[in-house]
Amino acid sequence: SFLAPGDLERCGLPGDGIEIANPLVAEESALRTSLLPGLVKALATNAARRNTGVGLWEIGHVFRRPTGDRDTGPLPDEREMLGVALGGRDAAAAVREWRAVAELLAVRAVSVVNGAVAGLHPPRSASRVAATGTSVGSVGELDPLVLEAHGVAERVGWLEVDLDAVAALPR
Repeated sequence: SFLAPGDLERCGLPGDGIEIANPLVAEESALRTSLLPGLVKALATNAARRNTGVGLWEIGHVFRRPTGDRDTGPLPDEREMLGVALGGRDAAAAVREWRAVAELLAVRAVSVVNGAVAGLHPPRSASRVAATGTSVGSVGELDPLVLEAHGVAERVGWLEVDLDAVAALPR
C-alpha cells in the first residue's frame, strides 16, 4: 500500500498521495491512490527478464483524500480495488476482462464510456466503466510514455474497478 514519492507521477497520475508522517521505510512514504504503480513495476520487472505478455491481477486497498461523499472524518477514503494489467494486449482485451468480471459478479447493465484517464492512452481509454448507470472504474491501454518510463516495450491493457462500489450495486 506504500509508494515512493514520484511513483504516481511516473505513472501519469496526479501526485496527490497522502504522505505518511513516520513511514517504516523512507523510500515508501506515500499511500497509493491507484493499483497502477505497483502493477506497472511488476510488468517492468518481468520485461527486464524478457518475460513479456504477462497478465497480472491484484485486489488491494487504495487511499484517497476525503471528499465529503463518505463520512470518513479525518481518515483517508479507503477503497478496495481490482487492478488488471495485461501485457502484450490492448484496450479491447481489458474491456473483455471487465465484462467477464461483471458477469461473474452478476452485475447488470454493464457499459463503457470513452474518455481521458490519467495514466492511460488518451484515445484508447474509458473514463467510465459503469454498471446500472453507476461509474465503478476505468479501462483502457496504458499511455506509451508511462510504459517508456518503466522500460516496458509492449502494449498493456488496463482495468481498475472499485469493488466497494460494485458490491453496492443491485444484482
